[in-house]
Amino acid sequence: MKDAVKSAINAVTKRDSRLLNKDRNTIDSSELAENLFNAMRNDYWHNAAAGLGVATTDPTVSTNFAVRPRLSASVLDRLYLQNSIAARIIDRPAYDAIRKGWQVTLQDSEDEIVGLDKAYKALKVKQNLQKAIAYARLYGSSITVIHADDGQKPIEPLGERIVSIARLKVYDRYQVRVKKIYRNPANPNFGEPEIYSITSVESGNTMDVHESRVIRFDGVKAPARCLVQNDGFGFSEMDRIFPEIRAYCSAHQWVENIVKDFNQDVFQVGNLQQLLSANETETIRERFRIIKLAKSILNAVVIGGGESYEKKTTNVSGLDKLLEQFQYLLGAATGIPLTFLFGRSPAGENATGESDIINYYDGISSYQEADLEGPVNYLTQLILRSKDGPTNGNDPENWTIVFNPLWQLDGKEQAELDKLIAERDEVYVANKILLPDEVAQARFADSKGDVSMDEKLRQEKEKAQAELLELMSAAGNSEG
Repeated sequence: MKDAVKSAINAVTKRDSRLLNKDRNTIDSSELAENLFNAMRNDYWHNAAAGLGVATTDPTVSTNFAVRPRLSASVLDRLYLQNSIAARIIDRPAYDAIRKGWQVTLQDSEDEIVGLDKAYKALKVKQNLQKAIAYARLYGSSITVIHADDGQKPIEPLGERIVSIARLKVYDRYQVRVKKIYRNPANPNFGEPEIYSITSVESGNTMDVHESRVIRFDGVKAPARCLVQNDGFGFSEMDRIFPEIRAYCSAHQWVENIVKDFNQDVFQVGNLQQLLSANETETIRERFRIIKLAKSILNAVVIGGGESYEKKTTNVSGLDKLLEQFQYLLGAATGIPLTFLFGRSPAGENATGESDIINYYDGISSYQEADLEGPVNYLTQLILRSKDGPTNGNDPENWTIVFNPLWQLDGKEQAELDKLIAERDEVYVANKILLPDEVAQARFADSKGDVSMDEKLRQEKEKAQAELLELMSAAGNSEG
């Protein structure tokens, strides 16, 4: 390794004259390489007496991070289609990011926009966004083309006046090529793709689409240098966690082999050495075949004199704990709780996995805010601008998108929470901190401030209040 590094440094120093003195005869490039190598290899803790940091006695000195080749599209296809764990790693976060949906409300009234859900369903917005996120996680990036009727060509920027949106179509990164980027430094999108060239795997046709007509999702985000090497696209989640998936699946395969050999039949033949010396291997093989056949037919082992039979089992104690460690490793690499990843309950006394699930949902919520809200906002805006849309092309002002919470209390937990709130409200009313009507307003009022109440109950309440006022009035008159 040392010679290889020194040779590489020698080549660089000889090639680049800027690294050398003007008088080249005063510097020996091999000496420079030796010094550089020593400087690199000594940049860690070193104790010659104890052998720490010494290559001949400390094997960790030679440990380095090797660059693995990226997984090809065909390998990613097979992983997703033929490995259930890989498919779950790709699909679960994409599913959870879309599962509970979102609310689009007007800020002034907090009312939902009528007809928007119907437009979402017509375009299969949730299904397409979920597919786009899954493609981005699997292949590195995905492009969702918005087929809008705006009187312009697909290669031109999307117009302000949109008649209708016909459909959404999702493409993975290997069906897309960046054809043109923004090259004007004054443009806010400088360096970003301007035109995408998309090839359909179904028809083989190619079309050029302007970036304003697409929604793009990326998988693993990478530095600009890596993006350039990857044609401007993100990286697959599988590339990052492939060693952990391989370790987990390989461990299960080894366990399968151990289980296959769990029971071993051991035959002892007294004259085995003589038979082998006499080249009687066929006789030995035929004898074992007859014994196994008799065992199958008679459910018993028939042996002769000088022979013995024993069944030995492989010790498999501890294998379950070993496999658990591979599960923990894969769970840590993916950030997905073991409950979701393997469908198993958490191990340990009083373990529920609730904290893991809450942390996972927090991560999904962060993804929604950082990566999903923008595309949903943009697509919603285009739907509202469409003449065939729910607002007939009139985009209402001051509307907001709020994702519905992923974590929800079950019936028992909700009842316990409601009981605690009711007890607190009772204390507030008893100590005259709040009036009963104020509590009702705070707990049960709708977006317009109206408290929903059964009409009969409302009439009874109003009657009771009127009777109370009459009694108070009568009491005042009698005192006068």
